[in-house]
Amino acid sequence: TKVICVTGFGNLEHQKRQTDKYTKLFRESSKGDQHKTPRHISGGVKEKMTGKRLPRPSSLAVIVPLVTHILCILLYALPITRTNELVTNPGAVLDELHIISDDNRDVKGTSTIKDVFRNDYWGRPMTSSSSHKSWRPFTVLTFRYLTGGGLMPRLFCHRMVNIIIHAAVAELVSITSTQIFPWLPPNQTILMRALTKLIFALHPTHVEAVANAANRHVILSVLSSVIMADPSVSMLLVMIMCAVGFLSSETAIFQMPAVLLTMTAIQYNRCSNKEKKEDNGSNGEKKKDQKEEEMPWPPLQHAIVSLLPRYFAIILFSASYLIGRFYFDTLSIPDGLIRPAENPFFLFTGGKRILNYSYVLSVHVCKSFFLDPVGFSHEYGFDCIEEITGLSDIRLLLPQMLAVITLVIVVKCFANGQRTTLLLLMGLSWFATLFPVSGILKVGTFIADRMVVPSTFTVSIFGGRILSAWIMGESINQPASINTRRVFLTVKVVVVMVIFSFFWLKVDQRSSEWMNSFSLIQSSLKTCPRSAKSNLEMGKLYSGTVNAYAHMVDLPKSMSYLEKAEEIDPNYCDVNKEIATVLFQQGDYLNFEERLTNAVMCPFGMQGALDLWQRYWQAVTADPRGGLQARERMQKYEKVIADAIKQAQKEEEEARKKKPSGFVVGTVDEF
Repeated sequence: TKVICVTGFGNLEHQKRQTDKYTKLFRESSKGDQHKTPRHISGGVKEKMTGKRLPRPSSLAVIVPLVTHILCILLYALPITRTNELVTNPGAVLDELHIISDDNRDVKGTSTIKDVFRNDYWGRPMTSSSSHKSWRPFTVLTFRYLTGGGLMPRLFCHRMVNIIIHAAVAELVSITSTQIFPWLPPNQTILMRALTKLIFALHPTHVEAVANAANRHVILSVLSSVIMADPSVSMLLVMIMCAVGFLSSETAIFQMPAVLLTMTAIQYNRCSNKEKKEDNGSNGEKKKDQKEEEMPWPPLQHAIVSLLPRYFAIILFSASYLIGRFYFDTLSIPDGLIRPAENPFFLFTGGKRILNYSYVLSVHVCKSFFLDPVGFSHEYGFDCIEEITGLSDIRLLLPQMLAVITLVIVVKCFANGQRTTLLLLMGLSWFATLFPVSGILKVGTFIADRMVVPSTFTVSIFGGRILSAWIMGESINQPASINTRRVFLTVKVVVVMVIFSFFWLKVDQRSSEWMNSFSLIQSSLKTCPRSAKSNLEMGKLYSGTVNAYAHMVDLPKSMSYLEKAEEIDPNYCDVNKEIATVLFQQGDYLNFEERLTNAVMCPFGMQGALDLWQRYWQAVTADPRGGLQARERMQKYEKVIADAIKQAQKEEEEARKKKPSGFVVGTVDEF
């Protein structure tokens, strides 16, 4: 009775059972080492036996989650508030320029709600041939209404919203871990929850999705999926979150199998844990009859039957989403919008495609496990990752090793029974969210850190479980004395803290690089010096066309980066407009006119180049001294453009007559 009063857990019946259990354990341990505390005895019993006061789980259950949640927010809040300029006058980076642009009427609020649902993420009509089919109306609405109310700059507010959402996802993932492993004692549950949350929050691949406001759709889709995976939430919330997920990001559809298997694993563990407790509770016939009445099926069948309404709702929503997008013909990205500069492997076929995409998929899997064989970069396009031309390429060892490791894990889990097999399927289902980069479908996605975020759910859940078991000493070979155990525990805690500190610094550094375009592109060029797009972006910064970097204009350096981008990928037509801008500033007008003409014929930068074209020729043809010669040159270039338009129309008409080449999903925004 004194022992149970110390522990303070459970009802009277449970306390009686625990008294008998701990009394037996204490007597058995007394026969051996009088100073040895049985490993399975709870904190309260250890306190009574050792005379040492231990923290109460009830207080730790509040303090630890609160402290770790604050850490998750500070992890990203510190880099964006490190200098006053980042708070008062933050500079937009990459796609953030489109999000906060005054031309984006959907975000600015000058368009109707109906327009938001008709347009893609960048404000183009979904039916437009220039649309990437990235349908994310809910994400757009968060940018539209969560603006800080004038109390802070819009971009700073958008970044803080991302940080808060990410911390919420980390919290939910940690709660999910306690549902997947419900049989652990209270102190270990608290430890596992904290470790799971920190592993998720400190994952370096999350930086791209959190530090850059434009990638909010990634964490919103994961947020909705983790909420749906909880069997205890109401059916109404499940349906709302399902809709939010599909309206936030098109990649949410690939998370639905993971949601179904995760809720099944949680429900199964609840049922089996309940059954186990009832088996240990009493041997009487009354208890047995009550158990049979409450649980007429085995735990797995009981879990599946109880979740059937949720299965039906999620599958119905998923089918409706796919059918709707198919009906409105918004599943397929026009092939012309997927370029080698962003995805150099998308045109590969046959064995060449299999070899190269097996490596691409393996890179993403390694990134999920905190390993990065290619380094960090915001852009991995042409010619950052060289293509694999044959079986002799040493990089193919990576997918082979991963395949062998996966096979061994599958065999062992299948041999360990139903529970382990179900947990395995749950874990693999989150890695199945990498399906868009597997090469099975022709997609615009290549290598991107943000694609890894959903798969880190598995790494965080099982990583937290393994680390907590290691720290708490779940092993049959434990040191005998209490002092030795304390030393081992201290060493383990220090090791974990050092590892977490390393990744904290890594995330902090990477987040700081994402705070401005120059540091981000500079870091990308270290990883991918032959990236055509990164060289182009660096050339733009030195050309003076970006107002925020007008103070660092260096035209020769700008031209060197732009020429290198053109040398790497001669078909990268975006280079023409930037080279034309530099030539104009240098006074080389004849070469400028030729480059400007090529820029107008480039479908990806046509709008900006056409505006410059009209203003330039209007000015030079009006010059009384050289206007006549200028008009002749203009007519020559107009004929070149007209011929190019006719050729493009002819090719487009021929492409329409051909059978569609496949299902193409617009999963990212860097095409």
